[in-house]
Amino acid sequence: MPQNLSVKAETICDIIVRYGAVDFTDTLGDFIAGVLNDILSGWATWYCSGDIFLPFSQVPVYHSMKFTSDNHKESEIVDAIHSQPEQQDSRG
Repeated sequence: MPQNLSVKAETICDIIVRYGAVDFTDTLGDFIAGVLNDILSGWATWYCSGDIFLPFSQVPVYHSMKFTSDNHKESEIVDAIHSQPEQQDSRG
Protein backbone atom coordinates (compact mmCIF):
# COMPACT_ATOMS: atom_id res chain seq x y z
CA MET A 1 0.00 0.00 0.00
CA PRO A 2 1.14 3.53 -0.64
CA GLN A 3 2.22 5.60 2.31
CA ASN A 4 0.88 9.04 1.46
CA LEU A 5 -2.81 9.63 0.91
CA SER A 6 -3.48 12.19 -1.87
CA VAL A 7 -7.17 12.82 -1.24
CA LYS A 8 -8.84 11.77 2.01
CA ALA A 9 -12.35 11.29 0.61
CA GLU A 10 -13.13 11.71 -3.10
CA THR A 11 -16.72 11.12 -4.15
CA ILE A 12 -17.36 8.39 -6.68
CA CYS A 13 -19.03 10.97 -8.96
CA ASP A 14 -15.86 13.09 -8.89
CA ILE A 15 -13.71 10.06 -9.70
CA ILE A 16 -15.87 9.33 -12.74
CA VAL A 17 -15.96 12.95 -13.96
CA ARG A 18 -12.57 14.37 -12.95
CA TYR A 19 -10.44 11.27 -13.56
CA GLY A 20 -12.37 9.90 -16.54
CA ALA A 21 -12.87 6.53 -14.84
CA VAL A 22 -16.32 5.82 -16.28
CA ASP A 23 -16.23 2.11 -15.32
CA PHE A 24 -15.05 2.74 -11.75
CA THR A 25 -18.08 1.31 -9.94
CA ASP A 26 -18.29 -1.74 -12.24
CA THR A 27 -14.58 -2.46 -11.85
CA LEU A 28 -14.71 -1.97 -8.08
CA GLY A 29 -17.66 -4.37 -7.94
CA ASP A 30 -15.67 -6.92 -9.99
CA PHE A 31 -12.73 -6.57 -7.61
CA ILE A 32 -14.88 -6.98 -4.49
CA ALA A 33 -16.64 -10.02 -5.98
CA GLY A 34 -13.25 -11.54 -6.78
CA VAL A 35 -12.00 -11.02 -3.24
CA LEU A 36 -15.18 -12.45 -1.71
CA ASN A 37 -15.26 -15.44 -4.10
CA ASP A 38 -11.61 -16.20 -4.82
CA ILE A 39 -12.30 -19.68 -6.24
CA LEU A 40 -14.60 -18.48 -9.04
CA SER A 41 -13.49 -18.00 -12.63
CA GLY A 42 -13.39 -14.58 -14.27
CA TRP A 43 -16.80 -14.93 -15.94
CA ALA A 44 -18.46 -16.17 -12.74
CA THR A 45 -16.85 -13.35 -10.76
CA TRP A 46 -18.18 -10.81 -13.27
CA TYR A 47 -21.66 -12.36 -12.99
CA CYS A 48 -21.56 -12.17 -9.15
CA SER A 49 -20.36 -8.56 -9.23
CA GLY A 50 -23.79 -7.45 -10.46
CA ASP A 51 -25.14 -8.16 -6.97
CA ILE A 52 -22.52 -6.07 -5.17
CA PHE A 53 -23.95 -3.03 -3.38
CA LEU A 54 -21.49 -0.25 -2.54
CA PRO A 55 -22.67 1.21 0.81
CA PHE A 56 -20.40 4.24 0.53
CA SER A 57 -20.10 7.28 -1.74
CA GLN A 58 -16.51 8.33 -1.06
CA VAL A 59 -13.17 6.54 -1.26
CA PRO A 60 -9.60 7.54 -0.38
CA VAL A 61 -7.41 8.31 -3.42
CA TYR A 62 -3.70 7.70 -3.91
CA HIS A 63 -2.15 9.52 -6.90
CA SER A 64 1.04 7.47 -6.95
CA MET A 65 1.75 3.88 -6.04
CA LYS A 66 4.85 1.68 -6.24
CA PHE A 67 4.81 -2.09 -6.58
CA THR A 68 7.78 -3.92 -5.07
CA SER A 69 9.01 -7.49 -5.44
CA ASP A 70 8.40 -10.00 -2.68
CA ASN A 71 12.12 -10.59 -2.12
CA HIS A 72 12.86 -10.72 1.61
CA LYS A 73 16.52 -9.76 1.23
CA GLU A 74 16.09 -6.64 -0.85
CA SER A 75 13.02 -4.67 -1.91
CA GLU A 76 13.02 -3.85 -5.63
CA ILE A 77 10.51 -1.54 -7.35
CA VAL A 78 8.80 -3.56 -10.08
CA ASP A 79 6.23 -1.06 -11.37
CA ALA A 80 4.67 2.31 -10.54
CA ILE A 81 1.35 4.06 -11.20
CA HIS A 82 0.81 7.82 -11.35
CA SER A 83 -2.59 9.45 -11.83
CA GLN A 84 -4.04 12.93 -11.66
CA PRO A 85 -7.40 14.55 -12.22
CA GLU A 86 -8.18 16.01 -15.60
CA GLN A 87 -6.90 19.57 -15.92
CA GLN A 88 -8.18 22.34 -18.14
CA ASP A 89 -6.28 25.36 -19.36
CA SER A 90 -7.70 28.80 -20.16
CA ARG A 91 -9.00 27.53 -23.53
CA GLY A 92 -11.11 24.79 -21.97
